[in-house]
Amino acid sequence: MSIRDGWFWHAEQDDKIKSVDKLMDIYFSSVGRNSVLLLNIPPDNIGQINKNDIMVLQQWTAKRHKIFATNLAKGATITTSNGKKGWLF
Repeated sequence: MSIRDGWFWHAEQDDKIKSVDKLMDIYFSSVGRNSVLLLNIPPDNIGQINKNDIMVLQQWTAKRHKIFATNLAKGATITTSNGKKGWLF
């Protein structure tokens, strides 16, 4: 998966960077389903990550941290089909 339309950086694609919401959808559709997310972030023509890509990545990171700030499973117990109980965390 690439953060841009293609695998390589092009200045004219700065307005085609995937949105934070789109990246979240991709995240939940891959990592959220016990898979791997390999995100291509192509360097620009001088070998650096473009500032527009960095901005979206920082916003995406902040959103993930906010969503997962509270462990909803902490202290929960589980019951198996055979009736045995155990602690999750």
